[in-house]
Amino acid sequence: MTRLEAYPILYSIINRIAQGTPPFRAFQEHGVTRQWFRGWIERDPELQRLHEQAKEDQAETLTEILLTINQPTDPRDPLAIGGETDAKMAKVISDNIKWYAEKLKPEKYSSRMEIKHTVTADGVITQMLRAGMERISQLKTIDAEYTEVVQAREPALLPAPDVEEAVRKLMYG
Repeated sequence: MTRLEAYPILYSIINRIAQGTPPFRAFQEHGVTRQWFRGWIERDPELQRLHEQAKEDQAETLTEILLTINQPTDPRDPLAIGGETDAKMAKVISDNIKWYAEKLKPEKYSSRMEIKHTVTADGVITQMLRAGMERISQLKTIDAEYTEVVQAREPALLPAPDVEEAVRKLMYG
């Protein structure tokens, strides 16, 4: 397929994805495969950018659909998932949409939050740190040995044990 033939199909698929259509369905509608689509996307940076934007738009569209999940919809709408009166089924659909939106755009729709801190020291703080490091490097060091002096005390004299008495107790009880 030539570029002239492929680009209208590629742009149409990207547009359908941005409207919330799952990629596999957009490929089916145009009679192409995922591999064919990827092959063209990987060759063209502009198509890559448009595809990334389409995925972000898809996440936005799907989360907007969540607001109308229990409202009647036009049966001709291919994305008509509204009008669900069964609360359990609406929850399943809602959970699936939330999961997919989280995969498409985790920084916005993830239940986890990542906080990054970047600290930059301004000129004054940097100068003060350098001056402190300079002062430390100019300090003179002294080699010293640590010695501990402990005063010995004379041991207390204990009475001599009566060895004969101890032996008698052991032998005769």
